[in-house]
Amino acid sequence: MTAVAAVELLGPDYRFHTRLVRDGDALVLVGDGDPSLQIQGLHALATRALASGALAGARRIVVDESAFTAERHGPGYDEPPGPGPSYLAPSGALSLSFNTVEVTTARHGAEVSVEVAPASEHVQVVNLARAGRGRALEATSTCEGGATRITVTGAAHARPTVLRRRICDPARFTGEAFAGIVAELGGPRLPVEAGSASAHATEVASLASPPLVEILASALKYSNNFTSEQVLRTLGRRMTGGPGSFAAGRAALAAFWRAAGNAPEELVAENGSGLSLRGRVSPRGLVRVLALTRDEGAPAAALLPALAAAGGEGTLRMRLAGGRGRVRGKTGTIGGVSALSGLAATPDGRRAFGFSVLINGKRLPLARSRRLQDKVVLTLLGHLDGA
Repeated sequence: MTAVAAVELLGPDYRFHTRLVRDGDALVLVGDGDPSLQIQGLHALATRALASGALAGARRIVVDESAFTAERHGPGYDEPPGPGPSYLAPSGALSLSFNTVEVTTARHGAEVSVEVAPASEHVQVVNLARAGRGRALEATSTCEGGATRITVTGAAHARPTVLRRRICDPARFTGEAFAGIVAELGGPRLPVEAGSASAHATEVASLASPPLVEILASALKYSNNFTSEQVLRTLGRRMTGGPGSFAAGRAALAAFWRAAGNAPEELVAENGSGLSLRGRVSPRGLVRVLALTRDEGAPAAALLPALAAAGGEGTLRMRLAGGRGRVRGKTGTIGGVSALSGLAATPDGRRAFGFSVLINGKRLPLARSRRLQDKVVLTLLGHLDGA
C-alpha cells in the first residue's frame, strides 16, 4: 500500500536528489531520503568535486540529514539484542547501501580475514573468528560510542561466508564512506561532522536516483523494509512541507486509503513496511488499492512489473509455478502472520482478479498458510480460464 500511495501521490518518475554543496570551508552532503544510494553514487559525487576544484581549502565534511526528523526506527520496530539483522536497518535522510554492510569472512590457512563493504570508518570490526572447527560463524552489529561495531565469532571456512548487518548512524556511515573515497582519489582525508548547509552554500554536484517505480522494486519483490520506510517519510515530507516523519507519512497513507474508497477503521498503519504486530489492514481494502495497478490511466499501473512474479523473480520465485507469467504479488511474513496479496490474470493479461489472503495466528504453521494462499490463487486462475 505504501508503494501504490507513493506512486499515485508523487508520480512513478519521482526522483531523489543527493547534493554536494560547498559551504565555507565545508563540503556538505545533503540527503534527500534516497533509499537507493550506493557507493558508486558517492564515488561519482567525489569525482565531480575533485574535477571542479571544489576541494580546494575544504577542511571538513558535513552530513546534512535535515530532510527527515531525527527518528531512526518507525513504531513497531522492536530492538532485540540479536545480531543486528538487515531487516531492522535504521532510516535516515542521508543513507547508503540500505544502511547495511556485507560482512565477508574467510579462512586462509590459520588466519581468518573479515572484510566489510561498503568501507566506512564509522564501522569498526572486532575479529574473534577462528580457523578450524567450532560453533557456527556469526556477525553481530552493535552501537558503541557513536560507531557501529561488527563482532565476528565462531569458526570460519575456506569458502567465504557473507552476512548482512545493519549500521547505527546512517549519516555518519555515509559521510565516512564519502571521506574515504575522496582520500582514495587523491584528496585530503577530511573529518566528518553533523550539521546542515546554509542558505549561501553553492552546489558542487548532484546525484539523481532512478525513478521511484524502479526503486520500489526492492520493497515489492524482496520485502526490503528500509525502502518502504524511506518512501513513507518522503511522502510525509512532500505532503506537509516539513521534515519527513513517520507520523506525517502515516497521515498521508490514511488520507490515500480513504481516497481509494476504504473505511478509515480498516487501516491501522504503524509504519511503511508492515513490520508490526499491532498494525491492521483489511484484505478488501488492499484489493481496492491493487485495482489501481490495473487502471491504464493511473500512475500505479507502472508498479505492476515491480511486484514479485510467481515462479520467477522475488519472494514468489519458489511458489505458484502453475501461475508463472500470470500472477504478481507481495508476500508478508512475521511471527504468527502470513500474507499474500496481488493479481491473478488470464494468459493474455486482459482480465484479472485482485486477491488478498491475510492469515493471523501462530497455531497455523507457515508452510500450511502458504499452501492455503497458493490454493486460493490457483483456484482464481482456474475460474479465469473457465469464464
